[in-house]
Amino acid sequence: MQRVLTFGDTSTDKIRFRLLWDGFTLGSQVERVKLQREQKQQSREDRKAEVRLKLALLSVSIPIESSEIPAPKEDDVSDRRPRMLNGGGEIFIDQSDFSRLLRYVEQTPWLVDVVEHASDLEDWLDAAEKREKEHAQEVSKHEKKRDKHSSEGA
Repeated sequence: MQRVLTFGDTSTDKIRFRLLWDGFTLGSQVERVKLQREQKQQSREDRKAEVRLKLALLSVSIPIESSEIPAPKEDDVSDRRPRMLNGGGEIFIDQSDFSRLLRYVEQTPWLVDVVEHASDLEDWLDAAEKREKEHAQEVSKHEKKRDKHSSEGA
């Protein structure tokens, strides 16, 4: 089973993505702190799940350029810049990874001025479409072909 997160090129979806990115990055840090308190280490599978989530989120976003947080140097493996939605798109996430993402978002210590948007994000995530894995991939292939043909005809 997969969950499908569909982003349009709307202000609401841009806010949702920005909070989803923040929830992913901050929530994963909260999880690490909990593990440290319990004197535990993050497992290899946990790290792989975070990589899959990060790659999914990166696939529909671009970094926000800022003088406060510069782009990483060529040999720096960490890019700490916040990210924003790059026009929209779909993300397909396996249910176990989706549960992790939702947990990260739910344990993020949101500031009071974004709580309303964070609550909307959680509701939106709860309502994310569920698809069987094979069906989700087939639909995605069909939509890409359709988009390719419509852009060629334009």
